[in-house]
Amino acid sequence: AAEVRVAALDGAGRCIGKPILAQKTKDGWEIEVGDRATTWYEVTVRKADVRAQSPASASHDRIE
Repeated sequence: AAEVRVAALDGAGRCIGKPILAQKTKDGWEIEVGDRATTWYEVTVRKADVRAQSPASASHDRIE
């Protein structure tokens, strides 16, 4: 993952405040909880950009 955002949600599923960015650690991702009284969080993961395949190599790919 390139980025992880976490938003605290209220009982109706609406965001409480602004989402926070998780911190990348050697063991994975870390967030602080407890600033907002909630048991619900929405976690959004943005994947790292993937290199585009060249047309020549894409023509050899087969999907069965």
